Amino acid sequence: MNKIKTNKFELLFLTISVIIILPLLYLTKTIDPVMTIRILFLAFILFFVNMILLIRSNIYKEKSCILRQIIFIAFLGYTIFSALSLINAINITEGIFDLSKVVLFLILFISTVLILNYNENNIKIVCKTIIISSIILASIGLIQYFFNCLYFIPGVDVVYSTFTNRNLFSSILFLTLPFVFYGFSTFSKKWIILSFFSICFSIFIIIIIKARSVWLAIIISFFSLLCITFFSKNKLFYRKILFSKKFILLSLFIIIVIISAFVLPKPMISSYMSRKKITATGTLIEVRLKAWEKTIPMIKEYPLLGVGIGNWKIMLPKYGVTGMKTEHGAYQYIRPHNDFFWVLAEIGIFGFIFYLSIFIIIFYYILKILSKNTKRDDKLLLFFLLFGLIGYIIISSFSFPKERIFHSIIFIFIISIVTVIYHKYFPAKNPVKHFYSIGIIILNLVVLSTILWFGYHRLKSEAHLFFALQARRVMDLKTQIIAISEIDPRFYNMSPTGIPVLWHRGIAYYELNQIELAFKDFNEAYSKHPHHIYIINNLASCYEILDNHQKAIDYYNEVLQISPKFEEALINLSAVYYNIKDYKKAYEVIRRCSSETNNPKYFIYKKKIEEKLRVMTE
Repeated sequence: MNKIKTNKFELLFLTISVIIILPLLYLTKTIDPVMTIRILFLAFILFFVNMILLIRSNIYKEKSCILRQIIFIAFLGYTIFSALSLINAINITEGIFDLSKVVLFLILFISTVLILNYNENNIKIVCKTIIISSIILASIGLIQYFFNCLYFIPGVDVVYSTFTNRNLFSSILFLTLPFVFYGFSTFSKKWIILSFFSICFSIFIIIIIKARSVWLAIIISFFSLLCITFFSKNKLFYRKILFSKKFILLSLFIIIVIISAFVLPKPMISSYMSRKKITATGTLIEVRLKAWEKTIPMIKEYPLLGVGIGNWKIMLPKYGVTGMKTEHGAYQYIRPHNDFFWVLAEIGIFGFIFYLSIFIIIFYYILKILSKNTKRDDKLLLFFLLFGLIGYIIISSFSFPKERIFHSIIFIFIISIVTVIYHKYFPAKNPVKHFYSIGIIILNLVVLSTILWFGYHRLKSEAHLFFALQARRVMDLKTQIIAISEIDPRFYNMSPTGIPVLWHRGIAYYELNQIELAFKDFNEAYSKHPHHIYIINNLASCYEILDNHQKAIDYYNEVLQISPKFEEALINLSAVYYNIKDYKKAYEVIRRCSSETNNPKYFIYKKKIEEKLRVMTE
């Protein structure tokens, strides 16, 4: 009977799969090497976990009353308004993709809470799993740094482990620290040793990477805990932990690690990787401030339901890109680097309130438990999780952890553990009817099946685009066209860089002088991203070639309304006025270009226009 009633199998299956295996997954034949494959894997694991929950629903029947905790209402409200925001979305496909992530994390939250609530020892197993994952990921980063290898793993920095980006790597190491600190203070000797090395490795990497949002998160979280330590009713308990011999010794080692990170000479880097900076020091605050500044009018125009989940990147250029990196079209803002602005802009004020409520409720749970006379281990774990939650909010204010799969998984495990511990001391009174709990699991399975179907087709389409862009690099335009034609736009119509898929095919057709086919693709791309200056510019060029001068002028002016200094549009618009013999207007437009430009068309066109004007005055 004991074997029948244990839920260790589903616990280990879930935690090992999504905490240890998932962050190691990547593909080398997709545009984003980690996003879609990890979403698919998470959906796959959750499908089997929910199948187990359905088959063994009887053993969870008495524990399902936890689903009545108010945190689930907040998460459900956030999910519902994310779905409702699709009403305003320009690109529904992108919206559905982002919505699928929100739904996945809700299902992960429900599944995790049910499994953890079954046995209080399950929480310790989760902590141990995260410790193992942390030391694996940190070790990969250290090998990259010191031994100049493992660069077959896709990424854009020198130290990024399996997260493609140094800042994302740094923030995930931070998010694992609360579990590692708990393991160091609570577990047996071998786990203390593992936790010790995990802490030292993580701190060293966080220091050398110099992700300032993570540094800020550590500082603010640390001082917040100090305030609790000195001003809480239970301050003697916290002081006893933090000022124990074990933690004093750990603090000394952390100081040594920090000094070593600054003092040790940087290792030699291969010629390929020397193009990258290990510890970039240039600030990106101006980029963020510009993105936030442009997000405010977006919020004002769409206050109730937002611009649609997944559509921030599409709507941003509408509000002008003057002074931004995207002003000349080569760079696209994909996210505002602030999750709270992002949620408010995309799903509106009501969805944002529910999203914010998740954090408020979790903080309420933690503080309420900490204020009570509860178990030492529970109090200690929540103390460290509070450190992680405060830091998560700081990181979310300057980065985008809600978008990344493993970051969100760790966040879900944090709030799941808090909810389970809170329910232990403040249980919901009324159980959930068995019929309803089974209904929830069946609904989860239906939704997960849909996500798996959608995600598979999206992954396949992204692989086709990757192949098309590889063909593009060697100017094999026909292969590029064939590969893009294999993509199903119902599942995938925009690359992770924010460029519609058909724009790439339109460019290939344009260069093959198949203008009508290019025009059709540019029109379709325009419907998916009507504020992308390259797309509008190309569409205007097609109108000009097809002798529709007025339409060309209208679209070039649309480009210049978004980016008044976009040189290519200025030169092209000047050429249109030249073609319709409005030389004064042509000269007026081309003079708006910088005289320091390197574009040879500028000098050729300007000279021709000046010659025509000279003839007119003679």
